[in-house]
Amino acid sequence: MHDILIIGGGYAGLWAAFGAARQLDLAGREAEIALVTREPYLTARPRLYERDLAPGEARLPLAPMLQTIGAELVVGEVTGIDAPARRVTLADGRSLTARVIVLAAGSRAALPAIPGLAEHAEGIDDADQSARLWRRLAAFEGKAPAVAVIGGGFTGIELATELAGWRDAKAPGARIVLIDQGPIAAGYAGAARGVIGDALSSLGVRTRAGSAVAAVEAGGLRFADGDRLGCDVAVWTGGLEPSPLNRLIDAPKNAIGRLKVDAALRVDGLDGWLAAGDVAAAGVEGGNSTTMSCQHALSSGAFAGNNAARLLLGEAPLAYTPRPYVTCLDLGPAGALLTRGFEREVAMRGAEAKALKTSINRQLIVPPVEGGRAALLAAAAPERWMTR
Repeated sequence: MHDILIIGGGYAGLWAAFGAARQLDLAGREAEIALVTREPYLTARPRLYERDLAPGEARLPLAPMLQTIGAELVVGEVTGIDAPARRVTLADGRSLTARVIVLAAGSRAALPAIPGLAEHAEGIDDADQSARLWRRLAAFEGKAPAVAVIGGGFTGIELATELAGWRDAKAPGARIVLIDQGPIAAGYAGAARGVIGDALSSLGVRTRAGSAVAAVEAGGLRFADGDRLGCDVAVWTGGLEPSPLNRLIDAPKNAIGRLKVDAALRVDGLDGWLAAGDVAAAGVEGGNSTTMSCQHALSSGAFAGNNAARLLLGEAPLAYTPRPYVTCLDLGPAGALLTRGFEREVAMRGAEAKALKTSINRQLIVPPVEGGRAALLAAAAPERWMTR
């Protein structure tokens, strides 16, 4: 039996491992920490829209980081969960139990039952998908392809504006269309939506709002109203859903299947279980819940790891009080947009915001491996992520 078991090797899971090791260090105690994940690396998922992302930036090996903090890496796919017994079963038949479990299994692209979507559309949900998309686009360099991005939310906007930069550098004349069944940039309003609209217009990205895709075909899209749009490449960026592991846990969930947790990130009704990142809906400022975002994955993961160790040691857990919510949206050659609060009020835009976005992607969310154990544990200090 492990003392602490973390399910998931994304940002929430890795920062939970750092947090648990940190709290044990502070207490002068030792305990067995294990992290189980399907793949032996951390995927830089927030960066997968980038066209020049190097393999070493897209995937960071987990084993060296976990070894540095004294935690075990277990590579395997979780297929079964006995929540009351705190036991998980892996696809290869192994069984793992623990005194405290942190579920941080993340999310995946939500794929609706649209005919042809799986067969004909690309995605950027993992590093392999992203690499495949950019390889496919490379075959059109010097030509004038039509590229349709289906999903006008955060990820779709970042990809569409990145494609505008690719078009200008590699495929002049390429047509880029950003499509959504609702409004483009639905999560934004007022001035922020205006900034996004201006950026898309200035970059020559066409938009098609209020258009539900009914089918994806080899050479284009068919819409619910019967219209058709020809395209050489279609990319799905239509939103996320929490890990299917949530379905194996009999505990209260919100409308989209995220586990409800208390102020300490404990799963409602389950002793010894915490949840962090995209699988969990935690209460934050103004009566809102955490979003499926890297910001909340990092902070909730750090808190959950620290609290897992506190529960193991019989100490009172900390209340999860992250810094106020922000978004920093990459707008390709048009810069970036920083917003504050759940109302997403404009705080910074253009080149200044672009520099901040670059810093976030290349520094803030990157584990500080060069600093060794001390730096990795410090990265999960709750005060680093708390409201000030």
